[in-house]
Amino acid sequence: MSKILHLSDVHVHAPLRLLEHHDFASKRLAGAVNLALRRSKLFTQIPAQLAALAKLAKAQQVDAVLCTGDYTSLGSSEEMSEARELMQVLIEASPRFITMPGNHDVYTFRAIKERRFEQAFGEFLVSDTAPGAGRQSYPLLRHLDPNCSVVVLNSAIAHRAFWRSDGFISEDQLKALDTLLDQPEMQKRFIVVATHYAPYKKNGKLDTPRHGLGNADALMAILKAKLIQGMLVHGHIHHRYFLPREQVGIPIFCCGSSTHQGREGIWLYDIKDQQCQAYGGHWNGEDYILESNAHIAS
Repeated sequence: MSKILHLSDVHVHAPLRLLEHHDFASKRLAGAVNLALRRSKLFTQIPAQLAALAKLAKAQQVDAVLCTGDYTSLGSSEEMSEARELMQVLIEASPRFITMPGNHDVYTFRAIKERRFEQAFGEFLVSDTAPGAGRQSYPLLRHLDPNCSVVVLNSAIAHRAFWRSDGFISEDQLKALDTLLDQPEMQKRFIVVATHYAPYKKNGKLDTPRHGLGNADALMAILKAKLIQGMLVHGHIHHRYFLPREQVGIPIFCCGSSTHQGREGIWLYDIKDQQCQAYGGHWNGEDYILESNAHIAS
């Protein structure tokens, strides 16, 4: 039996005056203006919320905390350092911390060149065992117990155009995922596939080309064919929702944003006997409250 606390899209933001001059160049300028005018007002309780999530993780005795990216707003070094510091309380709240970057964490090519995300969270980008995978090589594979594993895919990429925020999973990752799911040992396990981007919106339709996962069809083709027992979990879209296997071929859980004012969402996954009972949660201003009714994924 394994329990996973899933959060996403924390969006730590540093005061604009602290950003270096190059952080205002090209696409970052548009993002900075948007942040100053709107986004910073929507993420005002992050430290208290992360502390409350750590409290919940300890109370539920979770086996892993999973964050599906977007720790920052602009991907700056200042934001990344603050995000890493703020996440420490959650990292210490469970035996395992599992993660990958979101698009805001690799907001510009400079963030990728300087490996800001890897500098902050690289110690958690590890695999237990996986074909061709090692430290900071995707897909990552984490075994939670003899019957449950998490497979981590990186779908976050940078764009020069500020109006694009779509993602893509590399062909190498998809091939490795296909090989991994073919292994007899993996076919006996309940597999949680985790990435940042959503293949589908809440209505079960593909997201827009400028915002969605560019090769969602390729990912879903593999999962529908080979994910015998398991589910896909993600963030990126700031609304929590669940898509059942009957609707889209496999169970899909979107965490939404765990800190976006008025939309705060989390999931608690209780996995046993090759089945997951998923409890959604919301923020009441002081704590995260879990819903009593569970969605079932198998």
